[in-house]
Amino acid sequence: MMADQEVNVAAQRLSQALAAMHQPGALAEDRAAASSWLENFQQTALAWKVCEGLLQTSDQPYTSLLYAATALRNKIRKQLQTLPQDAWPGLRQTLANCINTHSASNQPVTTQLCIAMSALILQWTYWDSVLLDLGHSLSTFSMIMLLEYLPQEPSDPVYGKLMSGGAAYEWEAQSQYRVRPWSRDVIGWLVNVQLADIAPSDSQAQCRQLSCFAAWVRLGAIFEAESAQLDQLIQLAFQCTTSQNADENQVGSSALLDVLEFSPEELHLRFSDTMPQIAQAAVQAASAGDMDRAERLCTVFTHFCDFNMGLLGSSSQVGKTLRSALMQAALIPAPPDNEPTSGEAVAVGALSTCQYLAEHLQTPLRQDPDSPQETMSCEEGSSFFGQLLHGLLHNLQPVQVPGQPHLQSSPLREACKEVLAATCQLLGPEAFLQQVLGSVPGLGSHSASLDPKPLEAALFAIASAAEVLSRCIEGSEGADGPADEATAGSVADSLLHLLLHLSPATASLAHSRDQIRLLELLLMQTLAPALMRHLADHGAQAQELINFVLTKAGELLMQAGAEPRASMSAARAIVEVCDVAQSHDMPMPSNVLDGLLQLIQQTTDPDAEQELVVAFASCLSCIPMRPPAEPNRERYVQRLLHTLPVALQQLAFPGQLTRQQVDSANAAAVQVLQRTRTLMMFMQSWRDTMQQPEESQQNLSPAAQAFIGCWALSQQAVASGHASSAMQEGTAACCTAAVRMHLAASMPAMPGILHAAACGVASGHATAYLWVPPLAAALDQLDGPQLSQVLLALRESLRIIDSSVAAQNMVDRIMADANPELSLGIIHLTTALARNASKLQAAFTPLSTLPMLESGIYRAAASMTCNHKDLSSASLSCVASIIEICNLQDTDATAIVIRAGPSIVQGLLAALLAVSAVSRVHKVCGTFIELTGIQHPEGQSTADSIVDWLHSAIQQLPRGEMTKLSALVVRLCCTNLEVQQCIVPCNSAISLHSYTNLY
Repeated sequence: MMADQEVNVAAQRLSQALAAMHQPGALAEDRAAASSWLENFQQTALAWKVCEGLLQTSDQPYTSLLYAATALRNKIRKQLQTLPQDAWPGLRQTLANCINTHSASNQPVTTQLCIAMSALILQWTYWDSVLLDLGHSLSTFSMIMLLEYLPQEPSDPVYGKLMSGGAAYEWEAQSQYRVRPWSRDVIGWLVNVQLADIAPSDSQAQCRQLSCFAAWVRLGAIFEAESAQLDQLIQLAFQCTTSQNADENQVGSSALLDVLEFSPEELHLRFSDTMPQIAQAAVQAASAGDMDRAERLCTVFTHFCDFNMGLLGSSSQVGKTLRSALMQAALIPAPPDNEPTSGEAVAVGALSTCQYLAEHLQTPLRQDPDSPQETMSCEEGSSFFGQLLHGLLHNLQPVQVPGQPHLQSSPLREACKEVLAATCQLLGPEAFLQQVLGSVPGLGSHSASLDPKPLEAALFAIASAAEVLSRCIEGSEGADGPADEATAGSVADSLLHLLLHLSPATASLAHSRDQIRLLELLLMQTLAPALMRHLADHGAQAQELINFVLTKAGELLMQAGAEPRASMSAARAIVEVCDVAQSHDMPMPSNVLDGLLQLIQQTTDPDAEQELVVAFASCLSCIPMRPPAEPNRERYVQRLLHTLPVALQQLAFPGQLTRQQVDSANAAAVQVLQRTRTLMMFMQSWRDTMQQPEESQQNLSPAAQAFIGCWALSQQAVASGHASSAMQEGTAACCTAAVRMHLAASMPAMPGILHAAACGVASGHATAYLWVPPLAAALDQLDGPQLSQVLLALRESLRIIDSSVAAQNMVDRIMADANPELSLGIIHLTTALARNASKLQAAFTPLSTLPMLESGIYRAAASMTCNHKDLSSASLSCVASIIEICNLQDTDATAIVIRAGPSIVQGLLAALLAVSAVSRVHKVCGTFIELTGIQHPEGQSTADSIVDWLHSAIQQLPRGEMTKLSALVVRLCCTNLEVQQCIVPCNSAISLHSYTNLY
């Protein structure tokens, strides 16, 4: 009686909590309290009875039923072992009754109950007559719902969270092994079940039937069930896939995709005659405007082709039929006002398949010599891809979008890039170029007016195949077709003629001119360097080409309001051409330099600015060093210097500022910092191109002076707390650039820079990681007297970071993962420290006196197990770098590694048990090898020490974790004799034999 009263009280409290959660206008604190109570209630033993009681009838509120079903699911998954096993049969019957009660009226509740029953089945391992017992307890509709969720339960991600990695994997494998043999009976039952018992309509019943079938196919039913029964269900999937009913089409196509992925090739061949009908249905659906159905049909067809590429590329009648259907699917147009829900064009999958087919036909070594299929001839391949190219050139033409005044680029552009390059490779550059240029009427005539639609499509096709065309022009190995001089000359002449005569011919194309200009610049950027190298022995033509590219790009850069994309393309075209022009004595057009300088002064995009700075430095490097030189290099340098504001003091931050004043000052300071960084980047690029860089110190000193002025401003703002994140980022970038330049004029500011950077890192703020690069640059760039000037400041800066809370927290993997950017920065700084150990050894003797070295190896060992992929990889590299210091014969550094040995080995093993362990295996193996190579300072055997560390680390692993150290991992670690010496003696703790037997 007391127990029943307790259950009633808990049920009433549960109803109140659910009401508080879902009541409109409820206070946030009331909802939070109710949510906390509901979460805690699930953990109690009383929840079993309360939830079972709520689910006995269907007249309870929906929220109560859903909560009870979900709670019961969670308790069975997580806490079934806390329930006495003699209570499990009663729980089974309760679940069966509840599933029958709610299956007709409440599918979300039934879904949770079916998952709960599936979890009970998998954990009740000695229940042998599962299907028979449930067949007697459940209705047909309830049974088919349960059978849909049962094969999915073993691989549910929740078990990966409930168990350690190895235990979860073993649980999934054992559960699937137990359930898979039931496939034969389940498939037989699905074939013979009466549709009327599943759902009111045949359509709904067939969808449920196929959903259940697909779930068992993913489990491996194809290899267990009878062939005749499989054929019936696969035929049903085909019928539903081609149906115009959206639900049937979706379920049928999903089932067919599962069959294709989880069945052998022999089964595919049994319905190869039916697949072209799928492609034809996709074309019809697209014509009718049903793009979602067309996309699903295309996906099924292209997956079949991808899995059976040998058949698709064969000369058989089936292969020809499949290719004809593929052609139709690949040329489905993409109306911009009617896209599939996915946002991608319907033909995307078919275009990718065409690309794979082209690659397949060009790689005979990949073809199976035992295959009965004979590959189609070269003539058949050329004919197919010639027709495909003809169709693509039509589909790539710009389209008119309703409500838009101008033509818009084809939505198929991105999808066509790879297949166009593959088509060029297969047809040969000369034939490809001839067909593409021939698709534009009047392109070869100076007097004819050009149609912008086919012209834009043709230019895009050439730009997509630019890499293949460039290899042909340069005669590089791997260019398809005849690679002789005549072919290269023909292709080069065609492209040169196109570039030199395209602009005059398109000058009158009005609004279409913008898109064509972008493609024209892209062609300059990708093809001009190859053409210049080809024309190296033809001075006049090479000079004509470089003048044309630089002049056209310069004209664009000088235009007011030039589009950013066009400006970037122009800058990159200049960079590419200047790289080739440096080997030629060619005059530099003044308008190019003027345009670049003007754009550097105007741009607000840091990426574009960096590209333009590189282009500007490249252009200046083409001007002779000694006067007279026209244009004069020094004049342009001075003009660039004058782009910085003169009155830096006006941007100072006084003590009391309003928020508006702070924002305004920050914006002005960011602009100054950006210009200063641009100046220093330019000076760095220019100095790298000079033949005598030591003579450039006087010319580069203005950059250092400009930085000193900005640094005084920035240091004051950062120290006062007024600096915005953008200003801090700009200041840190300027500091990094100044350190890398390491000019004599800026060296007095270096101690202050290093101290400010160290304090920035130690703060642990969101922007702390921005201050790591200046410190790493100081370690890498400074040397000799310059290093001596900042040695004390460097030591103090490293000490500040080493003792900071942010660095000390990194010995906890969870804390390191919580702030991965800063943790990654500290690891990179430690690696830079180790990388420069030989340079620092004279100043820090022994090396153990160098801050961050010994503590850094412990941080890196702990961070090797982080979930953040870059952080874990960098930590492995950091440990390896510190171990390499032992090669300097510094016994004190070796002692550091020996002291940290247990932590290193424990971290290495933990890295193999963490997320995405496969990517870490080789680095772990390499670190073990490095460990075996160090000399123990006390004369002991290093291998014996590693054996002890391994044994201790393995003993500390949680139960079940050792099973995750798979045979592959162990074999990789044992491929080296030194590593074998370490790991093999640990058989008492790690059984290599047992791992080998697992595979």
